[in-house]
Formats: sequence, structure tokens, C-alpha cells
Amino acid sequence: MPMYLDRSTESALSTLFDETFINKLKKYLGYDSDTPEDDIPVDVEDLLSHAISTCEQEQWRFILPKEVVLYLPYEALCEQDGLLFLPFGPLVVSQDSGQESITLSFINTSDVSADIAESEYRRYNGEPIRLWCDDWNALVPKIKTEDPYPITVTYTAGYTAYNQIPLSTIRALKILCYHYDSYREAIGETSLVATPSSYCHNRDLALLNDRRAIRYITDDWTKVNPRWKD
Repeated sequence: MPMYLDRSTESALSTLFDETFINKLKKYLGYDSDTPEDDIPVDVEDLLSHAISTCEQEQWRFILPKEVVLYLPYEALCEQDGLLFLPFGPLVVSQDSGQESITLSFINTSDVSADIAESEYRRYNGEPIRLWCDDWNALVPKIKTEDPYPITVTYTAGYTAYNQIPLSTIRALKILCYHYDSYREAIGETSLVATPSSYCHNRDLALLNDRRAIRYITDDWTKVNPRWKD
């Protein structure tokens, strides 16, 4: 897959899910919030982290902010409408600059990397992020088209506040945590346990990206949306 995900940049769980949420999750799982940690047979925060990781992969949405580097083919800049879609959710403001930041560069025929200034194109924030230019070719002179991935895009995506996360995603996380807790012994023995349909329903309500956002970083569309058959 032509991308690199830097897990070391992932925000801490506590940046989005505070003690109040963790206590509500404990109650949802059937544990009293006043129960000592040593008396709870599962680490609830680890359970939530595992559910978040699964949900992120299946929704193509980063919940906890993290940095991603995309390596794209030249064809990514050749769409008729001039739009380049980026996957994984809303753009996160850089703590260093205080601004939302995207680094966009390309390799030229001299095998030299050159940056494209953000002022040279328009950015539409949202989910997914879209970059637009009426003539990308003018911004990438002598791009090395024979290189399979001459374009590199680096940015940080995810949520910075709990209330930004779609409610269906929150419901999906809670259901998955309950499922993991209920079948933790079976899962530990690598037995196959069917994912709850209620989780799948809530997950699919918030599937983030269409084909334009992920067409260059996946070959198996059924892993993105089971409704896509072709």
C-alpha cells in the first residue's frame, strides 16, 4: 500500500476520551465505576484502544490524530475537475505553527524533490479533505512520470475534541468494546467470533471516504465498503 502511517505521532487516548467517558464505558460493560481497577478483569482503556484501531481501519477515518504520508501516482493530479481527495478525516491544526498544514511535493526528472506551496492550490477542509488546482501540470514541471509514486502528501488527520466524532462512530466503539469484553477468552484463543451486526450498522453509517479519496491506496474495495462490488 503506497502510504506510511506514523503511529508514534498518534495522540493519547485521554485527549479525546476523558475519565467521565471511561466511567460511562465501564458502566456500559457492566462494571461499577467505583469498582477498583484490580477487580475489573479487563483493562477498559486497552479495550477502547483496540476498538478504536479496528474502527479506524474499517471506516477509513482517523479518530485519534496521527500523521500519514501518501505516495501517489502522477495520475492523481489528472482528474478532469482538478480535485485531489485525501483520506482519513479532518485536517488537524499543527501544534508548532497553530495552522492546518499539508506538505505536498513531487520528484522531478532530475530525481530532486520539490515542494508545492499551499498558496498555489485551494484546500477544502472536511471529510474527506480536497485540494483543487485548475492546472496541476503547471505546478509540477518535469515531474518524473515514470516513477510509480512521484507525489508525496504529508498531513495529520483526526479529531481534536470528543464532540467532533460522529455519534454513530461512538456507538460503534461502545458496541465493539462490549463485544471484545464478552468474548475476550474466545478471542484470546484465536477462535472466530462474528462481529455484531449492530456494530457493522453504526460503522457503515459513518464510512468516511468515497473512491476518489482512496482509489490510489487500496486495491480491494470490499475492505472499504461491502456495498462496492465492482
